[in-house]
Amino acid sequence: MVSVSIPRFFSDTTDGAVSAEAEGRTVSEVIDSLDETFPGMRARICDDDQLKMFIVITVDGRVAAEELDTPVGPDSEMGILFAMGGG
Repeated sequence: MVSVSIPRFFSDTTDGAVSAEAEGRTVSEVIDSLDETFPGMRARICDDDQLKMFIVITVDGRVAAEELDTPVGPDSEMGILFAMGGG
């Protein structure tokens, strides 16, 4: 199972959970698994078939370069983060 860190910002969707276990071999599959546990989660993270522009996913401490197609191992840690910007 993939261990997923979830921002507190999504606590209304996760009933307060800030972490979860999910299944999947890609980021997209893990998000689908989260959506089964927490309905509406995919819509909070994705627009159609891509990440929302303010969301960044990490897998084992590295930014998911292939975004939704990034491979995820069975013992991976995935993080859902907000992109930061400034100027």
